[in-house]
Amino acid sequence: IIISGNTKAGNHVFLMQVFRPNGTESLEYRTIRHAKDGKFKFAFPSALNEQGTWTFKFKDAASCITSSCKIKVQ
Repeated sequence: IIISGNTKAGNHVFLMQVFRPNGTESLEYRTIRHAKDGKFKFAFPSALNEQGTWTFKFKDAASCITSSCKIKVQ
């Protein structure tokens, strides 16, 4: 989630959902994350047999603003 303008990102709580290349949600990666100053890091140890494009969806707990990104595993 990107904040536009000159506003400094504050602390946020996100629901992170991860979807496999076949579209099913990977419950192993579903988590609630605290994003200090609007940022957080996570490791994504994918399985060798699950190559393809994974989708990551994020939802802010307070505002319900959503965002997503995709990662291609080869």
